[in-house]
Amino acid sequence: SLHMQTDSEQLLLAGVALAKETWIEFKKELTWNETTPDKIICHQVGAVHRRKLYETLKLDLEKDFSTFETFGNVGSASLPLTLGKAAESKAIQQGDSIALLGIGSGINCLMMAVEW
Repeated sequence: SLHMQTDSEQLLLAGVALAKETWIEFKKELTWNETTPDKIICHQVGAVHRRKLYETLKLDLEKDFSTFETFGNVGSASLPLTLGKAAESKAIQQGDSIALLGIGSGINCLMMAVEW
């Protein structure tokens, strides 16, 4: 049978490191800074990952919209699910600048800006 082992701590650190590199380029491309987004929606892994990511990127955790507490880690569906829930709950308003941060365990990273 197939068996896979991962070092989740190293994956977390690699994902955060890649997110930092991507965030630097993202800010340059958009001429944003850490205070620009009104709301931040990111891949939902867990509380430790979330805290480490926001500390590393120097982002305000109060701007985060989280669904991990309700849905857990739902993998690649977490970013669109969380954006949908933020819209549904009116947590994002017309004119808001939203940072969508998709980080895949240090393997890939995608960031997108949305003007709501």
